[in-house]
Amino acid sequence: MFESLNQKLQSFLNPANKNPVARHFREPQYVQDNEERRTQVLFLKLLMAIAKHDGKIDPQEFELLQDYAFSNALNESEWREIQFYAHAKISDQELENMIQTLEKEVRSRVQKEEFLNAIRDMIEADSMLADKEREVFVSLRGRLQEVETTLLDNTVKALGKALRSQTPSSTEQNASLYSLNPVAAVLKQEIPYEGFNHEIIGARLGLMLILIHSDNEVQNKELTAFVELASKQLGKHPEDTQELAHRLLTIPPEHFELAHLGRLMVENLSEESRFEWLVSLFRMAYADGLYHDEEDRQLRFISRFLLLSTRQFLEARKLGTGS
Repeated sequence: MFESLNQKLQSFLNPANKNPVARHFREPQYVQDNEERRTQVLFLKLLMAIAKHDGKIDPQEFELLQDYAFSNALNESEWREIQFYAHAKISDQELENMIQTLEKEVRSRVQKEEFLNAIRDMIEADSMLADKEREVFVSLRGRLQEVETTLLDNTVKALGKALRSQTPSSTEQNASLYSLNPVAAVLKQEIPYEGFNHEIIGARLGLMLILIHSDNEVQNKELTAFVELASKQLGKHPEDTQELAHRLLTIPPEHFELAHLGRLMVENLSEESRFEWLVSLFRMAYADGLYHDEEDRQLRFISRFLLLSTRQFLEARKLGTGS
């Protein structure tokens, strides 16, 4: 969804581009390590979390958030971190922590007004907001209006930030993980205990989802096979995995980094384990009794990123599909 937007932003950042809009995006506030820019990303994460608070994000809400992201020239990694909050289950306490952090980070009157205008746009879109969302947005607006941005207040905030622990919250860590391994980020919320290898299981299931989406439709038998394989990986009964599996299927396919997932599996699994997983992928692809050309192309890519040979690819295909 953001591929063409990314290309457009890259052209804007090219110093040779004399377009007025391009010059606008090269101004200091759009530099990616700028303190205020990081606060803008935090604000967008908060907006996404509030929009998801009723269980879903309306397409119009998403459009507003996307427009705001574009106006701040976000890169793809930042946008993916923000989109984590469209899939995550954020508790009321986690939402409150995000709001408190934002209150401490807002430093300028201009930024404060920018945030208030964005909140106003969300509130005024009457057809979109559920009552609970509206209540949170109105509360956030009131709290931001009370934020002071004088030099003295900003000095106190800076001192407070220096004294506070810089360790990011578990939610922030999951958002960062989502940009590379989205399934692992969701799993860390669902199964937070240590000793569970979220990243490797996330990589395995991520490859399955890449394959499922390769022909742009999810067949019932493919879904059943995905649920069964996912339940084995998670050590759960298939019935207990249904809801989680459907949540994972809502992750946009462009969010998966095949190279990263492949590298995780190569670094952590034996060649035999990688081959066995490729066979499992073939079996899932053939669950409906059909094996499509697009699935074959995708599995060839996956096989290469798993550092498996052509001979191993053909052997896995024969074992998985019988052909």
